Amino acid sequence: MQEAKLDPSREGSMLFGRNWSTWLLLSLLAAMMLAAASCDSGVSRNADDYVGEYVFMPANAAANDFPTFIILKKDGSTVGIRFYKETGTVLTTQDRWYLQYATEQDVVIGKFSYPIHRSRSATRLVINEVGQYYEKVR
Repeated sequence: MQEAKLDPSREGSMLFGRNWSTWLLLSLLAAMMLAAASCDSGVSRNADDYVGEYVFMPANAAANDFPTFIILKKDGSTVGIRFYKETGTVLTTQDRWYLQYATEQDVVIGKFSYPIHRSRSATRLVINEVGQYYEKVR
């Protein structure tokens, strides 16, 4: 009985020579999965994950129509704090908040609904399409 011998010089070329398209496809698929995972960590359905303090962003935008800070409390209450630089006036409001599951998951504060955007580094409650949002600071 004769033993089959593999030629080591052909082994590498067989691996990538015939199956290069498979390797390329698998590499692209892995890269896309990693990119998708790093962009968005997903939205939690646990209300406790959203309890905390949020600040109006971007910081240089006029927040006249929106509280400068909001605090979402574990008991479902919220405090909105508006600071007017021109007069030094500070106004506070109290309301209720809860999670709403529709086409997107939203935090609803009083009568307003804010879509949630989460990444590994930030939780944002989106106010509008012009780039205004609340960002969780703690």
